[in-house]
Amino acid sequence: MSTNLGSWTALSNETWCEVTLAEGKFTVSADANDALAARPTATVTVTAGEGERSITREVRVTQGAQTFTDLSAAGCANCYIVAPKS
Repeated sequence: MSTNLGSWTALSNETWCEVTLAEGKFTVSADANDALAARPTATVTVTAGEGERSITREVRVTQGAQTFTDLSAAGCANCYIVAPKS
């Protein structure tokens, strides 16, 4: 997102959801979620302008759980070949 207003902020309420500000734009990034549960929804609050001319909007960011494949779902094998990080 970007703005042409000189005064603005963008802040996240979750530590896993990082906001970077630069030259009238902000970027939202997140570390990979290695957990088996989804992370709590992050809210990025963006405020532009000052006083009566200010406007605030919220952007919600979600990140699901780590996905996995049950290798024993069709029965047990005596070995498995798995690619790295899968």
